Amino acid sequence: MIRPSLALIVIINTSVRDPDEFFDDEDDLDRVERVLQASENISDPILLAGLLMSRLARSQAFTEGNKRTALAVAHFVLQANGYDPEIYIPPDDTRISDYLLLAARGDNVEQAIIGVMTSNAGVLRAGQETSVPRSQRGFGFGSVI
Repeated sequence: MIRPSLALIVIINTSVRDPDEFFDDEDDLDRVERVLQASENISDPILLAGLLMSRLARSQAFTEGNKRTALAVAHFVLQANGYDPEIYIPPDDTRISDYLLLAARGDNVEQAIIGVMTSNAGVLRAGQETSVPRSQRGFGFGSVI
């Protein structure tokens, strides 16, 4: 499975920030590193994308662009692993942005974000039919859904 590195996340954060969003305050990259370490054992790309999205937004490691970075990292994880991010995180789905706001405030919304992602894709529990191609199904969430 393809995972983002600390360096890639920093590059993503830099790319989503506007020129007037750079300050003298240092980013807390140790927070990003802890998020990556806590997700090392996740082997499902959909679950990894949702967890990283929630945890990066919650960590507030960057002085600006945390939610945008979290969303872009989730898109990267999905796309790099053969999933269409637009299926799981549609641009017009305000639930994801609402949950990212809650995560940035410190709420643990991991399960809610993953639930939205899987419901957007029509991913159901193992053994049920879905309209998502087999190559993009993310079964095995058990208690997460």
